[in-house]
Amino acid sequence: MAAPVEAKLDLIARLQQLPMRHRWLRWAVLAASLAFSAASAYYFNIQVRQEARSRFATVAVGVANDVQSRIRAYGDVLYAIRGLFDSSDEVTRDEFHRFAQALSLGERYPGATNISFAPRVPHAKKAQFERVVRAETSPLVKGLPEFTVKPPGERPEYLVLTYIEPMGKNVAAWGLDLNADPLRRSVVDRARDSGR
Repeated sequence: MAAPVEAKLDLIARLQQLPMRHRWLRWAVLAASLAFSAASAYYFNIQVRQEARSRFATVAVGVANDVQSRIRAYGDVLYAIRGLFDSSDEVTRDEFHRFAQALSLGERYPGATNISFAPRVPHAKKAQFERVVRAETSPLVKGLPEFTVKPPGERPEYLVLTYIEPMGKNVAAWGLDLNADPLRRSVVDRARDSGR
């Protein structure tokens, strides 16, 4: 084993004793090595950036497709609610509750916190409307606060949240007049006028 080590040391010693007549060769090798290193770094930098852009684009397209899919699914819920009301002369609170349970909102539509129905009530029928809702005997309204249109005040027309599912954590919205808020009113009017 000593022979290879001695041969290696002997080779290094002979190389160190070579005449220094080709100094430019050393500098040329150094320059070529530096140029190769810089070119390699530049090339790999470009490759890494292209890969990052490609990954970002792929992820962005995936996220956009997921968002579109969820929005479409939530739109389908709205069409289903519309179908429920279009298929019946009168939908009761119990029917609306069963419909909402069948949708499995929490599991299938995690972004939807609730679904609701808000009938239009002319000012002249506001008191009668409140009496009718208060007279409901459904077990779903037991233990709820007395129904009243809120916020108080007189308006030509009310759009009152009457059916809300799930009611539990959304009970504060029960009786809320969507027409009382100008921003909500403009959104509701646009949806009503466009049918969408």
